[in-house]
Amino acid sequence: MTSHIQEHYHPDGTVEIRRHYYNNMLHREDGPAYERFYKDGAISARGWCIHNKFHREDGPAIEYFFLNGSCAKAHYYLNDKPLSELEYMRQVALLKLAKKSAVNCEVSL
Repeated sequence: MTSHIQEHYHPDGTVEIRRHYYNNMLHREDGPAYERFYKDGAISARGWCIHNKFHREDGPAIEYFFLNGSCAKAHYYLNDKPLSELEYMRQVALLKLAKKSAVNCEVSL
């Protein structure tokens, strides 16, 4: 099991793209696995991936940004399945309930 970060650069030497890999798959559990930057270093886009699948339980899995840093567009995914924001919020609430129930069952055993 190996992990590495791959970077590509703008002609002026600043980072353009940063990808986090684990076992040759886009994967990162503590932040975005994919980041794209404008020449001035500001974030242009980022994506959260687990085992090469778009997935994020605490916000949009793909985000695009304007030069001023405000979010231009957001896409929600769970296990690589695209969801509307409303359906995403419903699914995340169900996941949290399931995790809480699992913890409560372990404690009572």
